[in-house]
Amino acid sequence: MHKAVFDSNVYISAIVYGGKPEDLVRLCYGRNKQIELYCSAPILKETADVLSSEKFGWTEQQIVKAIRYIARISEIVEPKSKLSILADEADNRILECAIAAKANFIVSGDKHLLNLRSYENIKILKPAKMIEFFEKN
Repeated sequence: MHKAVFDSNVYISAIVYGGKPEDLVRLCYGRNKQIELYCSAPILKETADVLSSEKFGWTEQQIVKAIRYIARISEIVEPKSKLSILADEADNRILECAIAAKANFIVSGDKHLLNLRSYENIKILKPAKMIEFFEKN
């Protein structure tokens, strides 16, 4: 089983728009489970903050439902170390979670994370590339 950490933008895309991110989320539970998904409190908070922003304007009830869903399909880890690899602090929280989870993959649409390509032997891929990986293997 492959261990992965999804960036908040993957969760938001899956929940709001569907497509490849939603396909990935479906690989994290049930009979077709192929991904052991890990998350952390900072990733959940970032996801909630974006959903409550003007762009999406979700209600508190909608946000709570979405965050509970993410928490249910993932294992929540508490990173022990703080990183300052990238300028965006939220990106560093993704890296911290992946290290704490001993993940194989980080899935993100964020160009700063994607530009790293990998960190500490953790591959960083776009959702479409991660789907391709599972289709090939």
